[in-house]
Amino acid sequence: MNWQVPLSSDNCQPSRRKLAVNQIGAKAADFFRIQTNYGEPTPDAADISNAVFGTSGDTVTLSSMYAACSYSQFTIVATAIAGQTYAADGVVDINLESRTTAASFTT
Repeated sequence: MNWQVPLSSDNCQPSRRKLAVNQIGAKAADFFRIQTNYGEPTPDAADISNAVFGTSGDTVTLSSMYAACSYSQFTIVATAIAGQTYAADGVVDINLESRTTAASFTT
């Protein structure tokens, strides 16, 4: 499959639109799971990694859908940065100490 320059709608001439970055190939990504004094997201880091990258065998993932929609021209892979501690492949847990108090809202 060859990518083509889009045509403009007025006179079928190639448009002058240029993408800022190369959109083809494997792109590394990290996902951040935020924890505070008030709680943390229900999915754990392993669940998020599996849903995004299929690390535990999930076949319908964010990565697989981007690959399918782009005919494998664009894929998302887990980042592996030396010295970074990962809770699971491509997932970093961040613990925030909250300096505010929980608010209670009533209607």
